[in-house]
Amino acid sequence: MPAVSVIMPVYNTKIEFLKEAVQSIIHQNFDDFELAIVDNGSSDKDVREFLNSQKDQRVQVLTLSQNIGPAKARNYAIKNSNGKHIAFMDSDDVALPSRLKEEFEYLEYHPATALVCSRTKVLSKEPFDQFKNFSSDRDLELYLLFCGNPVCTSSVMIRREVLERKNLCFEPEFQMAEDYRLWSQFVFDGVHQLDDVLCLYRYHSSGVSHLYAKKQAEAFFRARMAILSEVFGEQVFPNSLWSVISGQQQASSDDIKQFICFAEHAFTLLAERGYARGEISSYLLPMVRNLFYHTKGFRTQLNLFNSPLTKYFNLPLSWRLFCLITRGVL
Repeated sequence: MPAVSVIMPVYNTKIEFLKEAVQSIIHQNFDDFELAIVDNGSSDKDVREFLNSQKDQRVQVLTLSQNIGPAKARNYAIKNSNGKHIAFMDSDDVALPSRLKEEFEYLEYHPATALVCSRTKVLSKEPFDQFKNFSSDRDLELYLLFCGNPVCTSSVMIRREVLERKNLCFEPEFQMAEDYRLWSQFVFDGVHQLDDVLCLYRYHSSGVSHLYAKKQAEAFFRARMAILSEVFGEQVFPNSLWSVISGQQQASSDDIKQFICFAEHAFTLLAERGYARGEISSYLLPMVRNLFYHTKGFRTQLNLFNSPLTKYFNLPLSWRLFCLITRGVL
């Protein structure tokens, strides 16, 4: 059994990008791995020929007759691989030579960690700031829980044992955010970001993040809503509350009561897991501000103005008055 299975779905990837991605894994300074490439129904002749030409015994190419989507393709590769740990690699990114070694060793020496990732450098002339750097595991955990996906898929390695024990997989219904959906389910199993840059992410005009930015954002919203509902319970964080916080509908007095219940529940549950109140507040505060911004009508704004949220989050009187006037009167 290899120490690491590297999972790489491929679908008509630009051939020069694909070659660089595959070679960056083959030339790692860590040998105990298998590279499971899923040809996800590619029609590009150059792609098929390149994959069929692989002679390295550590590379296995799994060929599908038609495209089944990246989530199912990754699940298929995971099922047909054997590594103790699972690393993910997109077919147009680049792994720096020590990536697998550093991530594998971290998991081996830190048994309480289920997911490790690295910092990422973006290869693009266009601005792209999705990926974040974290100074502590707690910040990474809270960001995954409350904010979205801060890490690059091609920088992630997870424990197969945790994946199988929790019966997790890439979920096709969260297409274009299926990676974040999976990472978020590791929040309380131990996550860590290495200080080194071990991955080069290629942001280009033919990439999913560029072509389908709006759909991807919608998928991230749904994934965030799912993890919050699962962690805090649907009664505490119902879909209707997310609709208010995300600005899809105006808040009612009942929504305000529901959010107060959610905030109190979040403080209690996360404090039991060792998070300081200030840490929790810093991640809930943007939601609180959105609640004020998306509440119109004098009566409901007045309810917010006098609510416990003002004390929980130390909201300045001047700011609350501004919201009361602009949302309550206009």
